[in-house]
Amino acid sequence: AFPWSENCELLVQVEESDPFVTIKSAADIQTEQQERGLASTEATLEALEAEGWRCWAAAGDKPLMCFGGYAITTFHDIAERLQWVYRPYLVPEGHLEIEEHLAPPDVASRGADQAVFKLALFTSYQTPWEPADKIWCSDALWREDGLVVVKRLADTETSIELAILAMVIDPSFVNFVVFCYFVVLVMGHVFWYIESGENELFDKSFTKGVMDGLWFSMVTVTTVGYGDIVPITGFGKGLTILWMFFGILCFGVFSGSVSDQINTSAAENAITGVSDLSTFRVGVLNRLAEPVVAGLNLGADFNFQQVLCADIVDCEEKLV
Repeated sequence: AFPWSENCELLVQVEESDPFVTIKSAADIQTEQQERGLASTEATLEALEAEGWRCWAAAGDKPLMCFGGYAITTFHDIAERLQWVYRPYLVPEGHLEIEEHLAPPDVASRGADQAVFKLALFTSYQTPWEPADKIWCSDALWREDGLVVVKRLADTETSIELAILAMVIDPSFVNFVVFCYFVVLVMGHVFWYIESGENELFDKSFTKGVMDGLWFSMVTVTTVGYGDIVPITGFGKGLTILWMFFGILCFGVFSGSVSDQINTSAAENAITGVSDLSTFRVGVLNRLAEPVVAGLNLGADFNFQQVLCADIVDCEEKLV
């Protein structure tokens, strides 16, 4: 039951806020008629409604006007299902009035006053609102209900060469290579120090001997095993065995990074919805996260790494 008669026309106050509420005034409709070369206003309204606009003829002090946008589309679908008779009424920004018995829950104290529709429409990921027992939430009111997955029209080309290039220029991989080279340099000194006393293959002088140690350290950790320099001391042989295992570990990480990069490229081509975003870094607008919206964490809800952005351009700079 609703606190109005089924035959009563509901005046739904809305503010213009693209893309949620967009309008075409009588002057805009007249311009549309001229540009389209249509014979009458009625024909123009029919053309606009075919494109998804909802139009209302002039009545009393209410002018001819057409409305569009996500919020209007959603409210219209709800009104049709509930058999409501309604008419949007445009008010200046900041002048919305809400009747006490129709008021949405008070979420201003929770920091969400700028993050919800002023038509009091909520979706499933906006459930932390109070009082929870008086708000019915659906999984999807309409296809653009606030969470939209944007992907490239053309599939990303998956190739080993591009995967290796992307990995090589990645800062984390550069840090890994620098760390490995530093360890190789240190181990070159260690091998020279251990072997130079008894092993004639390692030069006794520091400059040449360390170069011999560095060479042996490099060919061993890369599992090449050139064989021109080998350890002869027991301690040197034992350390060499451990050093071989370290080399296998390093190149295992390298191979795994290449494989992950290829798998990521292939996974990007398979994205069709939010359920496919698991493990990805995903841009989320600040107005859809705390502290603007209390208790909302899309990354935790859908298992992706959330990167907060001010707008789409900011997301592109942080993610691409």
